[in-house]
Amino acid sequence: MSEVKAKTVEMVDIDSIIINPRNTNKHPPKQIHRLAKLIKHNGFRVPLIVSNRSGFLIAGHGRLEAAKVAGLEMLPIIKQDFSSEAEEI
Repeated sequence: MSEVKAKTVEMVDIDSIIINPRNTNKHPPKQIHRLAKLIKHNGFRVPLIVSNRSGFLIAGHGRLEAAKVAGLEMLPIIKQDFSSEAEEI
């Protein structure tokens, strides 16, 4: 069985989320606007993943950008433990 590395979801100010400078994923504007529309209609279904080690956003860069377009101020995050920078990719 896999180990659970994150246990709780918390709401944080959107401006407190630090984008991972090593993120290589790019999201075209059309995709971001579609996602923003879905978030407005359905709400947030999957929290963003933030590293306890570095404080960087690890997963959810597209959702973060869409949330900005949608005008959200607070977002759900899960803080996860990573043992190294390499694990955060």
